[in-house]
Amino acid sequence: MLDARAIQIEKQLRLAFPSNPVPTEHRREDVRVLWNEIADTLRVPASKLRPSDRFGTDIGAYFITSEELDVLGDLAARRATQRDMKIDITALATVDDYVKAFAARNA
Repeated sequence: MLDARAIQIEKQLRLAFPSNPVPTEHRREDVRVLWNEIADTLRVPASKLRPSDRFGTDIGAYFITSEELDVLGDLAARRATQRDMKIDITALATVDDYVKAFAARNA
């Protein structure tokens, strides 16, 4: 059974991906975890995130730099290292890029 936060995330994912609540090639739980990681790290309500949100522009935008964006970049680098992935962290420009880069693909 889903808790209240998981239900809210599921609703947001349905809104974010209207034709298909979550891209079928990615595991739903991974998408939820990554979505929450972005929201928690950038201190943005998960229900306010959109796949098209651009890091440093739409979310995580501050005067010069964002400590939260640095933390998210570090999390992404660690995740890539743990999975032995070669990823250009700077190429992860949107929420969608981040989720698609790290969500496990269904077999």
